[in-house]
Amino acid sequence: MRILGIFRATAFTLAIFFIAGCSNNNLLDQLQNPGQISGGFGPRNLRIFVTNTVNNGILGGAAGADTICLADTANPMGAGNGSWKALIAGGGRLACSTPYCTGGSAENIDWALKPNTNYVRPNGLVIGNTNPAGIFVFPLSGIISDLATTFVWTGLAGDWMTGSTCSGWTVTASSGDRGQVDKNDAQAINFAPDTCGTSQRLYCVEQ
Repeated sequence: MRILGIFRATAFTLAIFFIAGCSNNNLLDQLQNPGQISGGFGPRNLRIFVTNTVNNGILGGAAGADTICLADTANPMGAGNGSWKALIAGGGRLACSTPYCTGGSAENIDWALKPNTNYVRPNGLVIGNTNPAGIFVFPLSGIISDLATTFVWTGLAGDWMTGSTCSGWTVTASSGDRGQVDKNDAQAINFAPDTCGTSQRLYCVEQ
């Protein structure tokens, strides 16, 4: 009986320790978003949305583009909520310094996508999984948006290297690469450049 009592006390102590540490594992977020597991304990379903607002090539660098994503009315968590990064290269952000990131995720600088992660649209439809280098291998499992013939600034070449970026998203007197949101091949990130004085949307990626 004494041994049984010691066992029960130990189990109770461990249970209290586990519950006390749950806040460090984003328990509330997991309960609200089943299937999204934070902290590296399993696969995650992170969202990508397309902004409602359009902007010319002066985004204020990558950080300015992130601010636009956060404040956008298409933010599925509500404007101003969550943590989001714009899926763009340039202005302090880099996906790959070699074609298709042959050096792996070490090439990523302040990159929006995470390695080995499942991405979905706000409605839960699957877009695709990133590889260990933090990029999609085309074709995608599904398109990023149903908006027909709609474009977003990306600053990306089709091989995920940096293309034209409106001088780091700071000027209108230049050109910037853009993607088409209803494509599942490389045109999703690199359809064709456009003049930076035109207005385009953005891809926004949950962090």
